[in-house]
Amino acid sequence: ERRFTERLTDGIGRMLDFLEEHLPERLRPLLEKARELLPDPEIGQQQEQQQHQRGMGGMEL
Repeated sequence: ERRFTERLTDGIGRMLDFLEEHLPERLRPLLEKARELLPDPEIGQQQEQQQHQRGMGGMEL
């Protein structure tokens, strides 16, 4: 199961996509700023993998 924060971030990203399609052009810079505030999902996945490896003593299968 995905973590709550990942699901929340995905939902916010989808909402921003929707707004980008429906808001006037003059408001789009605000959406870009909002996207900059969201965490990068790839970075989150890399951090999770590193934490998992540390929890297993650095052992890999």
